[in-house]
Amino acid sequence: MNHRVDIPHLSPTHPGRRLASFFLALATLAFAWGCSSSGGTGSDAAKEAAWTVMVYMAADNDLWSAGIADINEMEAVGSSIDVNVVVQAEFKRAYPEGAPGNAVRGLVTPDDDLLAISSRLSDIGRKDMSDPETLLDFIAWAKESYPAKRYALVIWNHGNGWKDGDARPLGSRGVILDDSSGSSLMSLPELAQALALSGVRLDLVDFDACYMAMYEVAYELADLSGYLAFSEDTTPADGNPYTEILWGLSLNPDMDGRELAMLVVSEYRRCYGTPPATRATKSAFDLSLAPLLHASITSLAGTIMSGSDRGADLIGLARESSVHCSGKRYYHDLGSFLDALSSASTPGVVREAALRCRQTLQLAVIDSTSISVSDSDPALGMCGLSIYLPEADEATQEDLSLYGELACNRDRAEGGETWADLLSAVLLGR
Repeated sequence: MNHRVDIPHLSPTHPGRRLASFFLALATLAFAWGCSSSGGTGSDAAKEAAWTVMVYMAADNDLWSAGIADINEMEAVGSSIDVNVVVQAEFKRAYPEGAPGNAVRGLVTPDDDLLAISSRLSDIGRKDMSDPETLLDFIAWAKESYPAKRYALVIWNHGNGWKDGDARPLGSRGVILDDSSGSSLMSLPELAQALALSGVRLDLVDFDACYMAMYEVAYELADLSGYLAFSEDTTPADGNPYTEILWGLSLNPDMDGRELAMLVVSEYRRCYGTPPATRATKSAFDLSLAPLLHASITSLAGTIMSGSDRGADLIGLARESSVHCSGKRYYHDLGSFLDALSSASTPGVVREAALRCRQTLQLAVIDSTSISVSDSDPALGMCGLSIYLPEADEATQEDLSLYGELACNRDRAEGGETWADLLSAVLLGR
Protein backbone atom coordinates (compact mmCIF):
# COMPACT_ATOMS: atom_id res chain seq x y z
CA MET A 1 0.00 0.00 0.00
CA ASN A 2 1.30 3.47 -0.78
CA HIS A 3 2.07 5.59 2.23
CA ARG A 4 3.05 9.14 2.86
CA VAL A 5 6.74 9.97 2.77
CA ASP A 6 7.84 12.81 5.01
CA ILE A 7 10.89 14.53 3.59
CA PRO A 8 12.77 16.38 6.31
CA HIS A 9 14.36 19.81 6.29
CA LEU A 10 17.36 19.67 4.03
CA SER A 11 19.95 22.22 3.07
CA PRO A 12 20.06 22.19 -0.75
CA THR A 13 23.17 23.08 -2.69
CA HIS A 14 21.36 26.00 -4.27
CA PRO A 15 19.08 28.04 -1.96
CA GLY A 16 15.64 29.08 -3.04
CA ARG A 17 16.93 32.54 -3.94
CA ARG A 18 14.09 33.11 -6.41
CA LEU A 19 11.30 32.39 -3.94
CA ALA A 20 11.34 35.07 -1.29
CA SER A 21 9.93 37.85 -3.45
CA PHE A 22 6.90 35.73 -4.32
CA PHE A 23 5.49 34.93 -0.91
CA LEU A 24 3.77 38.28 -0.37
CA ALA A 25 2.10 38.03 -3.78
CA LEU A 26 1.18 34.39 -3.31
CA ALA A 27 -0.52 35.19 -0.02
CA THR A 28 -3.17 37.16 -1.91
CA LEU A 29 -4.25 34.18 -4.00
CA ALA A 30 -6.28 31.33 -2.54
CA PHE A 31 -5.39 27.96 -4.01
CA ALA A 32 -7.58 24.88 -3.91
CA TRP A 33 -6.42 21.40 -4.84
CA GLY A 34 -7.72 17.86 -5.04
CA CYS A 35 -7.18 14.99 -2.67
CA SER A 36 -4.75 15.31 0.22
CA SER A 37 -3.15 11.98 -0.54
CA SER A 38 -1.53 12.81 -3.82
CA GLY A 39 -0.47 9.30 -4.63
CA GLY A 40 -4.07 8.24 -5.22
CA THR A 41 -7.07 9.31 -7.24
CA GLY A 42 -9.74 11.03 -5.19
CA SER A 43 -12.97 12.38 -6.63
CA ASP A 44 -11.63 15.92 -6.78
CA ALA A 45 -8.48 14.75 -8.53
CA ALA A 46 -10.58 13.20 -11.30
CA LYS A 47 -12.00 16.58 -12.33
CA GLU A 48 -10.45 17.86 -15.55
CA ALA A 49 -8.13 20.79 -14.96
CA ALA A 50 -6.83 23.21 -17.55
CA TRP A 51 -3.28 21.83 -17.23
CA THR A 52 -1.44 18.92 -15.70
CA VAL A 53 2.29 19.56 -15.42
CA MET A 54 4.17 16.27 -15.02
CA VAL A 55 7.69 16.57 -13.60
CA TYR A 56 9.80 13.45 -14.12
CA MET A 57 12.69 14.09 -11.74
CA ALA A 58 15.56 11.61 -12.07
CA ALA A 59 17.76 12.84 -9.22
CA ASP A 60 19.46 9.55 -8.35
CA ASN A 61 22.79 11.16 -9.17
CA ASP A 62 24.85 14.20 -8.17
CA LEU A 63 21.79 16.46 -8.68
CA TRP A 64 19.77 15.02 -5.81
CA SER A 65 19.91 18.09 -3.56
CA ALA A 66 19.02 20.37 -6.49
CA GLY A 67 15.95 18.20 -7.02
CA ILE A 68 14.78 18.69 -3.45
CA ALA A 69 15.29 22.43 -3.81
CA ASP A 70 13.28 22.46 -7.05
CA ILE A 71 10.33 20.64 -5.46
CA ASN A 72 10.36 23.32 -2.79
CA GLU A 73 10.22 25.92 -5.57
CA MET A 74 7.19 24.13 -7.02
CA GLU A 75 5.51 24.10 -3.62
CA ALA A 76 5.78 27.89 -3.43
CA VAL A 77 2.87 27.82 -5.92
CA GLY A 78 1.71 24.21 -5.84
CA SER A 79 -1.42 22.87 -7.51
CA SER A 80 -4.76 24.62 -7.92
CA ILE A 81 -8.21 23.90 -9.34
CA ASP A 82 -6.91 24.82 -12.79
CA VAL A 83 -3.35 23.48 -12.67
CA ASN A 84 -2.19 20.11 -11.39
CA VAL A 85 1.52 19.85 -10.66
CA VAL A 86 2.59 16.23 -10.20
CA VAL A 87 6.05 14.86 -9.65
CA GLN A 88 7.80 11.52 -9.67
CA ALA A 89 11.20 11.82 -8.09
CA GLU A 90 13.97 9.51 -7.04
CA PHE A 91 17.04 10.75 -5.21
CA LYS A 92 20.48 9.42 -4.47
CA ARG A 93 20.57 7.12 -1.48
CA ALA A 94 23.37 9.12 0.14
CA TYR A 95 20.98 11.53 1.87
CA PRO A 96 21.01 12.89 5.35
CA GLU A 97 19.53 10.24 7.60
CA GLY A 98 15.76 10.07 7.54
CA ALA A 99 15.10 11.04 3.94
CA PRO A 100 13.31 8.50 1.71
CA GLY A 101 15.37 5.97 -0.17
CA ASN A 102 12.77 5.04 -2.76
CA ALA A 103 11.07 6.85 -5.60
CA VAL A 104 8.09 9.02 -4.60
CA ARG A 105 5.29 10.57 -6.59
CA GLY A 106 2.17 12.60 -6.08
CA LEU A 107 0.52 16.00 -6.26
CA VAL A 108 2.60 19.04 -5.37
CA THR A 109 0.67 21.19 -2.87
CA PRO A 110 1.42 24.74 -1.71
CA ASP A 111 3.53 25.63 1.28
CA ASP A 112 5.82 28.49 2.26
CA ASP A 113 8.73 26.47 3.66
CA LEU A 114 11.80 26.76 1.46
CA LEU A 115 13.59 23.77 2.95
CA ALA A 116 10.95 21.14 3.72
CA ILE A 117 8.72 19.26 1.28
CA SER A 118 5.23 19.00 2.73
CA SER A 119 3.39 17.51 -0.27
CA ARG A 120 2.06 14.05 0.46
CA LEU A 121 4.25 12.02 -1.89
CA SER A 122 3.72 8.27 -2.00
CA ASP A 123 6.51 5.72 -1.80
CA ILE A 124 6.42 3.64 -5.03
CA GLY A 125 9.58 1.61 -4.43
CA ARG A 126 12.98 1.81 -6.01
CA LYS A 127 12.83 2.56 -9.77
CA ASP A 128 15.16 2.71 -12.74
CA MET A 129 14.29 6.21 -13.92
CA SER A 130 16.30 5.68 -17.11
CA ASP A 131 13.96 2.84 -18.12
CA PRO A 132 11.35 4.07 -20.64
CA GLU A 133 8.79 1.80 -19.00
CA THR A 134 9.15 3.81 -15.78
CA LEU A 135 8.50 7.05 -17.67
CA LEU A 136 5.54 5.49 -19.48
CA ASP A 137 4.02 4.35 -16.19
CA PHE A 138 4.37 7.83 -14.70
CA ILE A 139 2.65 9.52 -17.64
CA ALA A 140 -0.19 6.98 -17.57
CA TRP A 141 -0.63 7.47 -13.81
CA ALA A 142 -0.64 11.26 -14.15
CA LYS A 143 -3.23 11.23 -16.93
CA GLU A 144 -5.54 8.85 -15.07
CA SER A 145 -5.17 10.54 -11.70
CA TYR A 146 -5.12 14.16 -12.81
CA PRO A 147 -6.82 14.55 -16.22
CA ALA A 148 -6.54 17.90 -17.94
CA LYS A 149 -7.23 19.67 -21.20
CA ARG A 150 -3.50 20.18 -21.73
CA TYR A 151 -0.38 18.35 -20.58
CA ALA A 152 3.21 19.40 -20.07
CA LEU A 153 6.03 16.99 -19.31
CA VAL A 154 9.25 18.15 -17.68
CA ILE A 155 12.23 15.84 -18.13
CA TRP A 156 14.47 16.76 -15.19
CA ASN A 157 17.97 15.32 -15.21
CA HIS A 158 21.36 15.37 -16.87
CA GLY A 159 21.18 15.68 -20.64
CA ASN A 160 23.60 14.92 -23.42
CA GLY A 161 21.63 15.61 -26.59
CA TRP A 162 21.64 12.47 -28.69
CA LYS A 163 25.13 11.31 -27.71
CA ASP A 164 26.95 10.81 -24.45
CA GLY A 165 30.70 11.18 -24.13
CA ASP A 166 33.23 8.47 -24.83
CA ALA A 167 33.56 7.49 -21.19
CA ARG A 168 30.36 5.43 -21.24
CA PRO A 169 29.38 2.34 -23.23
CA LEU A 170 28.36 2.97 -26.81
CA GLY A 171 24.72 2.29 -26.07
CA SER A 172 24.56 4.92 -23.32
CA ARG A 173 23.14 7.99 -25.01
CA GLY A 174 20.64 10.75 -24.49
CA VAL A 175 19.05 11.85 -21.23
CA ILE A 176 18.02 10.63 -17.75
CA LEU A 177 20.93 9.30 -15.69
CA ASP A 178 20.19 6.88 -12.85
CA ASP A 179 23.26 6.03 -10.78
CA SER A 180 21.71 3.15 -8.84
CA SER A 181 20.67 1.41 -12.05
CA GLY A 182 24.06 1.20 -13.71
CA SER A 183 24.45 4.85 -14.75
CA SER A 184 22.80 4.20 -18.10
CA LEU A 185 20.94 6.85 -20.05
CA MET A 186 17.69 6.66 -21.98
CA SER A 187 18.28 7.03 -25.72
CA LEU A 188 16.26 9.40 -27.87
CA PRO A 189 14.42 6.55 -29.65
CA GLU A 190 13.54 5.01 -26.27
CA LEU A 191 12.25 8.36 -25.02
CA ALA A 192 10.17 8.86 -28.15
CA GLN A 193 8.74 5.34 -27.89
CA ALA A 194 7.68 5.93 -24.27
CA LEU A 195 5.90 9.15 -25.21
CA ALA A 196 4.23 7.52 -28.20
CA LEU A 197 2.99 4.52 -26.20
CA SER A 198 1.57 6.77 -23.47
CA GLY A 199 -1.18 7.90 -25.81
CA VAL A 200 -0.96 11.41 -24.34
CA ARG A 201 -0.68 14.23 -26.82
CA LEU A 202 1.65 16.57 -24.98
CA ASP A 203 1.34 20.30 -25.45
CA LEU A 204 4.88 20.90 -24.17
CA VAL A 205 7.95 18.85 -23.38
CA ASP A 206 10.40 20.84 -21.31
CA PHE A 207 13.90 19.43 -20.86
CA ASP A 208 15.34 20.79 -17.62
CA ALA A 209 18.67 19.34 -18.68
CA CYS A 210 21.80 20.26 -20.60
CA TYR A 211 22.39 20.04 -24.38
CA MET A 212 18.93 18.88 -25.43
CA ALA A 213 18.12 21.75 -27.83
CA MET A 214 19.17 19.89 -30.96
CA TYR A 215 17.77 19.33 -34.43
CA GLU A 216 18.07 15.61 -33.75
CA VAL A 217 16.01 15.84 -30.54
CA ALA A 218 13.34 18.04 -32.12
CA TYR A 219 12.77 15.73 -35.06
CA GLU A 220 12.71 12.62 -32.86
CA LEU A 221 9.78 14.11 -30.93
CA ALA A 222 8.10 15.86 -33.88
CA ASP A 223 4.80 13.95 -33.69
CA LEU A 224 4.65 13.68 -29.92
CA SER A 225 4.29 17.22 -28.61
CA GLY A 226 3.24 20.64 -29.79
CA TYR A 227 6.29 22.49 -28.47
CA LEU A 228 9.66 21.96 -26.85
CA ALA A 229 11.54 24.05 -24.31
CA PHE A 230 15.19 23.06 -23.97
CA SER A 231 18.76 24.25 -23.54
CA GLU A 232 21.33 24.26 -26.32
CA ASP A 233 24.25 24.41 -23.89
CA THR A 234 24.80 23.69 -20.22
CA THR A 235 22.05 24.34 -17.68
CA PRO A 236 22.72 26.10 -14.35
CA ALA A 237 22.38 24.04 -11.19
CA ASP A 238 19.21 25.92 -10.30
CA GLY A 239 17.54 24.73 -13.51
CA ASN A 240 14.07 26.03 -14.29
CA PRO A 241 12.68 28.89 -12.18
CA TYR A 242 9.72 26.76 -11.18
CA THR A 243 8.03 29.26 -8.89
CA GLU A 244 7.84 31.93 -11.57
CA ILE A 245 6.76 29.53 -14.31
CA LEU A 246 4.01 27.92 -12.24
CA TRP A 247 2.90 31.30 -10.93
CA GLY A 248 2.49 32.58 -14.49
CA LEU A 249 0.61 29.45 -15.54
CA SER A 250 -1.69 29.60 -12.51
CA LEU A 251 -2.56 33.21 -13.27
CA ASN A 252 -3.33 32.36 -16.90
CA PRO A 253 -4.34 28.68 -17.10
CA ASP A 254 -5.99 29.27 -20.48
CA MET A 255 -2.60 29.67 -22.17
CA ASP A 256 -1.71 27.09 -24.81
CA GLY A 257 1.50 25.11 -25.33
CA ARG A 258 3.14 27.86 -27.35
CA GLU A 259 2.51 30.43 -24.64
CA LEU A 260 3.78 28.11 -21.91
CA ALA A 261 6.96 27.34 -23.88
CA MET A 262 7.58 31.05 -24.32
CA LEU A 263 6.82 31.65 -20.62
CA VAL A 264 9.52 29.12 -19.68
CA VAL A 265 12.06 30.97 -21.84
CA SER A 266 11.04 34.43 -20.66
CA GLU A 267 11.28 33.44 -17.00
CA TYR A 268 14.63 31.80 -17.68
CA ARG A 269 15.79 35.07 -19.23
CA ARG A 270 14.48 37.07 -16.30
CA CYS A 271 15.98 34.74 -13.70
CA TYR A 272 19.47 34.28 -15.10
CA GLY A 273 19.78 37.62 -16.88
CA THR A 274 19.20 39.62 -13.72
CA PRO A 275 22.57 40.85 -12.38
CA PRO A 276 24.69 39.13 -11.40
CA ALA A 277 23.98 37.16 -14.57
CA THR A 278 24.49 33.39 -14.84
CA ARG A 279 25.59 31.63 -18.02
CA ALA A 280 22.47 29.95 -19.40
CA THR A 281 20.63 29.11 -22.61
CA LYS A 282 16.99 28.20 -23.20
CA SER A 283 14.83 28.12 -26.31
CA ALA A 284 11.27 27.31 -27.37
CA PHE A 285 10.64 25.31 -30.53
CA ASP A 286 7.49 24.84 -32.60
CA LEU A 287 7.41 21.12 -33.38
CA SER A 288 4.91 21.58 -36.20
CA LEU A 289 7.82 23.05 -38.18
CA ALA A 290 10.23 20.19 -37.39
CA PRO A 291 9.40 18.35 -40.66
CA LEU A 292 10.01 21.52 -42.67
CA LEU A 293 13.34 22.11 -40.94
CA HIS A 294 14.24 18.48 -41.53
CA ALA A 295 13.45 18.83 -45.23
CA SER A 296 15.60 21.93 -45.51
CA ILE A 297 18.52 20.26 -43.72
CA THR A 298 18.35 17.15 -45.90
CA SER A 299 18.08 19.39 -48.96
CA LEU A 300 21.21 21.23 -47.84
CA ALA A 301 23.03 17.94 -47.27
CA GLY A 302 22.05 16.68 -50.71
CA THR A 303 23.06 19.96 -52.36
CA ILE A 304 26.51 19.84 -50.80
CA MET A 305 27.01 16.16 -51.68
CA SER A 306 25.86 16.53 -55.27
CA GLY A 307 27.97 19.60 -55.96
CA SER A 308 31.68 19.99 -56.34
CA ASP A 309 34.29 18.03 -54.45
CA ARG A 310 34.62 20.93 -52.02
CA GLY A 311 32.04 19.50 -49.62
CA ALA A 312 34.55 18.65 -46.91
CA ASP A 313 36.20 22.07 -47.22
CA LEU A 314 32.86 23.90 -47.05
CA ILE A 315 31.79 21.98 -43.97
CA GLY A 316 35.19 22.37 -42.33
CA LEU A 317 35.38 26.13 -42.83
CA ALA A 318 31.80 26.69 -41.65
CA ARG A 319 32.38 24.45 -38.64
CA GLU A 320 35.50 26.41 -37.71
CA SER A 321 33.58 29.70 -37.93
CA SER A 322 30.53 28.55 -35.98
CA VAL A 323 29.93 28.38 -32.25
CA HIS A 324 30.24 25.00 -30.56
CA CYS A 325 28.64 24.01 -27.27
CA SER A 326 30.81 24.23 -24.19
CA GLY A 327 32.15 20.82 -23.22
CA LYS A 328 30.86 19.19 -26.43
CA ARG A 329 32.78 20.43 -29.42
CA TYR A 330 30.89 18.08 -31.73
CA TYR A 331 27.64 19.99 -31.12
CA HIS A 332 27.55 23.26 -33.09
CA ASP A 333 25.03 26.06 -33.04
CA LEU A 334 22.97 25.52 -36.18
CA GLY A 335 22.31 29.21 -36.80
CA SER A 336 25.96 30.28 -36.70
CA PHE A 337 26.91 27.30 -38.86
CA LEU A 338 24.34 28.23 -41.51
CA ASP A 339 25.43 31.86 -41.35
CA ALA A 340 29.02 30.81 -42.00
CA LEU A 341 27.91 28.53 -44.82
CA SER A 342 25.99 31.42 -46.37
CA SER A 343 29.11 33.53 -46.88
CA ALA A 344 29.88 35.05 -50.25
CA SER A 345 32.64 32.53 -50.92
CA THR A 346 30.19 29.61 -50.81
CA PRO A 347 28.97 28.28 -54.19
CA GLY A 348 25.58 29.76 -55.11
CA VAL A 349 23.41 26.66 -54.86
CA VAL A 350 24.83 25.77 -51.46
CA ARG A 351 24.48 29.33 -50.23
CA GLU A 352 20.84 29.42 -51.33
CA ALA A 353 20.11 26.09 -49.61
CA ALA A 354 21.78 27.35 -46.42
CA LEU A 355 19.75 30.56 -46.51
CA ARG A 356 16.48 28.63 -46.93
CA CYS A 357 17.43 26.45 -43.99
CA ARG A 358 18.26 29.51 -41.89
CA GLN A 359 14.88 31.07 -42.65
CA THR A 360 13.09 27.90 -41.59
CA LEU A 361 15.14 27.76 -38.40
CA GLN A 362 14.11 31.31 -37.53
CA LEU A 363 10.45 30.35 -37.88
CA ALA A 364 10.77 27.16 -35.82
CA VAL A 365 12.66 28.67 -32.86
CA ILE A 366 9.91 30.92 -31.51
CA ASP A 367 12.01 32.33 -28.67
CA SER A 368 15.50 31.83 -27.31
CA THR A 369 17.85 33.36 -24.81
CA SER A 370 21.58 33.06 -24.31
CA ILE A 371 23.02 34.73 -21.23
CA SER A 372 26.61 35.04 -20.09
CA VAL A 373 28.73 36.85 -17.53
CA SER A 374 31.07 37.90 -20.34
CA ASP A 375 30.26 40.08 -23.34
CA SER A 376 32.81 38.11 -25.36
CA ASP A 377 31.26 34.69 -24.68
CA PRO A 378 30.44 33.10 -28.05
CA ALA A 379 27.36 31.52 -26.46
CA LEU A 380 25.68 34.93 -26.71
CA GLY A 381 25.34 34.32 -30.43
CA MET A 382 23.57 30.98 -30.14
CA CYS A 383 20.29 30.72 -32.05
CA GLY A 384 18.58 28.14 -29.81
CA LEU A 385 19.27 24.88 -31.69
CA SER A 386 22.39 22.85 -32.32
CA ILE A 387 23.33 20.04 -34.70
CA TYR A 388 25.80 17.16 -34.60
CA LEU A 389 28.91 18.31 -36.44
CA PRO A 390 32.03 16.41 -35.35
CA GLU A 391 35.52 16.60 -36.72
CA ALA A 392 37.19 13.40 -37.88
CA ASP A 393 38.79 12.70 -34.50
CA GLU A 394 35.52 13.30 -32.64
CA ALA A 395 33.46 10.52 -34.21
CA THR A 396 34.01 6.81 -34.63
CA GLN A 397 32.40 4.50 -37.15
CA GLU A 398 30.25 3.19 -34.29
CA ASP A 399 29.13 6.74 -33.44
CA LEU A 400 28.05 7.40 -37.01
CA SER A 401 26.29 4.05 -37.21
CA LEU A 402 24.30 4.81 -34.04
CA TYR A 403 23.62 8.34 -35.28
CA GLY A 404 22.12 6.85 -38.42
CA GLU A 405 19.44 5.14 -36.30
CA LEU A 406 17.84 8.43 -35.27
CA ALA A 407 14.57 9.43 -36.89
CA CYS A 408 16.17 12.39 -38.68
CA ASN A 409 18.49 9.97 -40.48
CA ARG A 410 15.90 7.29 -41.20
CA ASP A 411 13.39 9.64 -42.79
CA ARG A 412 14.60 10.80 -46.16
CA ALA A 413 12.73 13.81 -47.49
CA GLU A 414 11.73 12.86 -51.03
CA GLY A 415 14.51 10.31 -51.23
CA GLY A 416 17.23 12.86 -50.49
CA GLU A 417 20.35 12.60 -48.44
CA THR A 418 20.36 12.84 -44.65
CA TRP A 419 22.72 14.69 -42.34
CA ALA A 420 24.26 11.32 -41.44
CA ASP A 421 24.98 10.71 -45.13
CA LEU A 422 26.78 14.03 -45.34
CA LEU A 423 28.82 13.40 -42.21
CA SER A 424 29.84 9.96 -43.44
CA ALA A 425 30.89 11.46 -46.79
CA VAL A 426 32.90 14.23 -45.15
CA LEU A 427 34.46 12.25 -42.31
CA LEU A 428 34.91 8.83 -43.93
CA GLY A 429 35.29 9.87 -47.56
CA ARG A 430 32.28 7.84 -48.66
